[in-house]
Amino acid sequence: MKDKLSEQVRFMTDNEAVFSFTAYEFGNSEAKGTGKIVHVPARLDYRHALPRTVIFTSTVMFDMTRITKDEIMMPSVKSEDTASWWKILKSGVMGYGLDKNLTIYRTGTNSLSSDKLEAVRRIWFLYRSVEKLSLPESIWYFIGWAWRATLRRL
Repeated sequence: MKDKLSEQVRFMTDNEAVFSFTAYEFGNSEAKGTGKIVHVPARLDYRHALPRTVIFTSTVMFDMTRITKDEIMMPSVKSEDTASWWKILKSGVMGYGLDKNLTIYRTGTNSLSSDKLEAVRRIWFLYRSVEKLSLPESIWYFIGWAWRATLRRL
């Protein structure tokens, strides 16, 4: 969207943010907005990120003078974007959300993100195998994730 970069850079400067992301709008396969906007929290730490996958990769921006390429390197796992955001947040970096729709999240009927059963498998894998959360913690965060994922799509 127009002025995304300048608005987000200004937001990061104003908040002294290392890691930021924005709100976004679901779009159809032609990238036409559907009117369904996903709002983001003003700040997001590791524990609050676990039950939500609110960060869409195309909305992310880093201050590369304050974080290294190694720190933002995506792991070689399914849902590597979510795993990356969690890794960065777990290191103590705070995520700052600009709750302004600056991106369209284009979806299609055959996209990876449209397969809900696969999404369930991926998030569970992240909790148990990547984050190494206990079974009770995984269940707790999974319930929160499922609830928010459902609400986001209503």
